[in-house]
Amino acid sequence: MPAVRHIVRDHDSQKSPAERERARETGRPGASQGHDPGPTTQERPGRGAGAVGQAGEGGQVMAVPAPDLSHMTIPQLLDALHAGMAGSPMHQQASIMLQFRVAEKQAEAAQSQATATDQLVTATRDLAGFTRTLVVATKALVFVGGVTLLLTLVQVLKAVGVLK
Repeated sequence: MPAVRHIVRDHDSQKSPAERERARETGRPGASQGHDPGPTTQERPGRGAGAVGQAGEGGQVMAVPAPDLSHMTIPQLLDALHAGMAGSPMHQQASIMLQFRVAEKQAEAAQSQATATDQLVTATRDLAGFTRTLVVATKALVFVGGVTLLLTLVQVLKAVGVLK
């Protein structure tokens, strides 16, 4: 059973029920989606002339089944969003599902980024270990160079006769 929404629209189409029926028969975008707003517009008492809303007999709010767009991709949702009249159940559901699909894409991107970051952390740790080894080797070379310099200095001082 489809989800049901209670909707009251003050900016509903100014078309008559016959005009809406003709639009549906001529293949108006959004009509093939299973959404049929039907002839439910009427002037509402106490709201001034021209105030139009979606209501049943006696000013009761009618339940309109929300279209199921959960299977649609982002491009299909964009088409459905542009096909429906602003404020219609199709437009509202397409807007919500589009936000949901974008959030899914962002979650996938965040997961992908986290995986890549984990791989970079591992590579960085490996590089740090290698760098540590290079630092130790460099310190050993500096020590060997210092010892060689000291021994060379001792030999020169002995050759000159300063040291015996």
